[in-house]
Amino acid sequence: MVSETSLGQRRHDRVRVDLYVNEVVGDQVHMARTRDLSEDGASLYRLLAPNIPEGTRLGLELRLPNSDEVIWATADVIRDVVDGGQDKDAGGREGAGQANEYLALSFAAISREDRERIRRFVASALGDAL
Repeated sequence: MVSETSLGQRRHDRVRVDLYVNEVVGDQVHMARTRDLSEDGASLYRLLAPNIPEGTRLGLELRLPNSDEVIWATADVIRDVVDGGQDKDAGGREGAGQANEYLALSFAAISREDRERIRRFVASALGDAL
């Protein structure tokens, strides 16, 4: 798990986490996996979803580890990363064949309670990584 607050324009801590997510684009639901998560957004690996242009608003449904509560959010695609490289884990090691193609998302609408659940999860994950 990595804090990336010192990189780029991050305002909140972000952690690497692998969760399955339902991604809703228009009236179609696609399964995706998280690359990382913060209280402001997430990055999603593309599994079978089509290319989604920057600026697209989509819906997300996810569950944090050890929780039965579903988190609902809408998010805007702010970047579509397709560089063909290999993703690295928190230790800088190459991922297990995971192509580095993902969507960077910024939450547009999420309840205060769900944002707080994510904030607590990230804080706990970062505490565990220390």
